[in-house]
Amino acid sequence: MPVRHNEETHNAALAQDVPWGVRPPPVGGGPDRGRGDDDKDPHADPHVKTFLLLQARLFRRPLPVSDYVTDSFSVLDQVPRLLAAVEFVAEHDGDELGNFEISALFAKARQVLAVRDAPAEAHPLQQLPGVDR
Repeated sequence: MPVRHNEETHNAALAQDVPWGVRPPPVGGGPDRGRGDDDKDPHADPHVKTFLLLQARLFRRPLPVSDYVTDSFSVLDQVPRLLAAVEFVAEHDGDELGNFEISALFAKARQVLAVRDAPAEAHPLQQLPGVDR
């Protein structure tokens, strides 16, 4: 997900509007320390932009620019493949403990992606057809 010129300002504004926002980098740097990007703006990171777009979609927040609508569709197109890849790795890592729970979690996530589009804060029964309130 490319971060276009000056989109970090839009990402910063969107981070204020979504529930989980952006987590600041750890004090003293993280695993990337030593690569010269300790002072880099986290809002310019493509991973942060993707995370913000997913939150905006889940919590039905307005997007700051029209390019973000296209970017959101691109992100949402990739989610099922990402979930399938993570599920595959979890099932084939050689550790039997917890694999059933992880598989069930990803199966539920794929099921949720396939059902009616309901806001994240809505009651779970609102995902059923014909249930509006």
